Amino acid sequence: MKRSEWVEILRYLSLITWVGIVMVVSIYFGWWLGGRLAAWLGGSFWTIIGFLLGVAAGGVTLWSTFRKLIPWE
Repeated sequence: MKRSEWVEILRYLSLITWVGIVMVVSIYFGWWLGGRLAAWLGGSFWTIIGFLLGVAAGGVTLWSTFRKLIPWE
């Protein structure tokens, strides 16, 4: 394999790793925050709401980043 092919493979691997880290951290933070709100305010639904907000935050972050990276014309 040529060096340029390895560089391209590493770019894709770093992008996939970044996507995974962003989603895991967003979901974990939302779940953690929901658990804290459930302990503070009462009610188990806060954990579910926090989890869903974490998924939404990760999705918005990825969407806004891909919108900047990918040419849409």
